[in-house]
Amino acid sequence: MRRSSLFSFILFVLVVGPLVLATPASAQQKDFFGSNLNNWTTGVLNPNPPEFVPDGGPIGVEDGFMKAFGNGGVSGNQGKAIVVYNGSQWSGDYATSGLTSVTLDLKNFGTTELYIRLGFWDPPTPQFMSKDSIHVPVGAGWVSGTISLLEADLIDITGSANYAVITADVPELRIIHNTTRTWSPEAIIGTLGVDNITANVTHLPVELSSFEATTSNGVVDLKWQTADESNNVGFEVLERVGHDSSFEKVGFVGAKGSGSDYVYSLTRRAGDYSYRLRQIDTDGRATLHSVVEVGLVPDAFAIDAPYPNPVSGFATVDLLVPDAYNARVSVYDLLGREVDVLFDGTPSGLRTRISLDANNYAGGTYLLRAESNGRVVSRTLTIAR
Repeated sequence: MRRSSLFSFILFVLVVGPLVLATPASAQQKDFFGSNLNNWTTGVLNPNPPEFVPDGGPIGVEDGFMKAFGNGGVSGNQGKAIVVYNGSQWSGDYATSGLTSVTLDLKNFGTTELYIRLGFWDPPTPQFMSKDSIHVPVGAGWVSGTISLLEADLIDITGSANYAVITADVPELRIIHNTTRTWSPEAIIGTLGVDNITANVTHLPVELSSFEATTSNGVVDLKWQTADESNNVGFEVLERVGHDSSFEKVGFVGAKGSGSDYVYSLTRRAGDYSYRLRQIDTDGRATLHSVVEVGLVPDAFAIDAPYPNPVSGFATVDLLVPDAYNARVSVYDLLGREVDVLFDGTPSGLRTRISLDANNYAGGTYLLRAESNGRVVSRTLTIAR
């Protein structure tokens, strides 16, 4: 039988043992891992259950957090992926409570990039997964990100899940590493730190009548208009590069008053971009508005110089493809021999970011070669040892 905790402006939060009642309408509630795992688990059969760590969280000394693990399937499928879930204080009526997003502090303790998503699970059937992920880079320390739980920002895994029914009685919230928008979690050897899991509730003091993005000569113009404003400090401008990264703040525009027109412009390279507004209230509460997408088409097929270069660890290479043709990116030595293939297929967008692990090569100079529909471009790569 599904566990149901009434969320009508009540969120059960585990703090130092017992459950207490709290009202997310007046204060953002957190699982801050003060002394335990706050009911987060992976199931009795998982050989890699999460661990409570007493200090080392975002604040530092004596700031507890949760560690979740994936073993890559080295000892069978159990525990192969990074997945943790909570069917206690994070179950219940999200719709009535107005819970629209969740903010998390995350840290990557492993050597592989992590992309963290949220999902609703109604055992044994997955229901919804977030389209957006929070990118947690290797060696970057603690990062904070917010994932929307609005219907437009979720993927219906079954193709027939009822958002209104599920959010009225959420059985279980899951935190999952997945680079793609699929439910089945990816096998990975990695360790994820999690802290300050925060419920954000609906609050709409500002009503937008329009929000659009246009491009011209490498400039993105964001324009929006308010129908009504109340207690508005202003708007944070959030940007996502590509389709699988997380939104980052790139600007702020102060409030002008009801019925005002707003414009914010950014100079950008060719690629796919998404934008949304985060409206800030005078009492500190925030509201995320809908997403607009725009593409800056590259002038020609090209490959950017690898960064960093020279490289001793990991580098990134951006492939620019102005059309829908397949592309291939290879690494050649100075004798003209192909030593590796970094990408071979259809690019996912106008700008595709490709990772390169320099540990796979001996020190020296190499050539990055990109081919697509008879076009060939190249860049020099130096491996430092």
